[in-house]
Amino acid sequence: MNITEIHIIKDNNKLWEYVDKLCFQTKCLRNKANFILRENFFSKKNHKYISYCELDKIFKRHEDLEKFYRNVPRATIAQQCLRMLDKEWKSFFESCKARKKFQEKFNGIPKPPKYKKGNITYTAVLLPQEFKVNKKNVILPEYLGHHRIHFHNSGRLKQIRIVPCSNKVYKIELIFEVEDIMLKQKQDRYLSIDLGVDNFAA
Repeated sequence: MNITEIHIIKDNNKLWEYVDKLCFQTKCLRNKANFILRENFFSKKNHKYISYCELDKIFKRHEDLEKFYRNVPRATIAQQCLRMLDKEWKSFFESCKARKKFQEKFNGIPKPPKYKKGNITYTAVLLPQEFKVNKKNVILPEYLGHHRIHFHNSGRLKQIRIVPCSNKVYKIELIFEVEDIMLKQKQDRYLSIDLGVDNFAA
């Protein structure tokens, strides 16, 4: 079972500048990758979707594209960025299929993923090889200033997601893997709480 612990990073936080730069780098990679996918998708000659594995190889083979890939501090982060874009496109294709069967449930025609324009950034995902855990602190890598984040949950920290929100606020989501909670067997005993207006609870 996975649980998520969320930390909010505002622009007055020392970590904000680091996460903003990282998410800008993933945004640039995503936009370039999305350009390739959109050009290929709307092409009349080669109307075929490029999978994540193919897309990753394209960026590594061409020097003019590789710079977008290498601008992201770690290859694992670049790969996670391309994987997320791949999921966006697959979701688009699934929506197109669903619309053919249940057109009445859709208000419009599904559209392929758009570009992230202006100051909008993109999610960055860090895998375990990118950070260290010391008791109840996670130590971020050099490109995030070696900052420490104190956490409260137990379990194995398997992933860190840096998610852009509105007004240039970021959420740092710490994803923990914990043991499944065993539910107690039914004993035919139940307790309910009724939250009221006049009475707080009954």
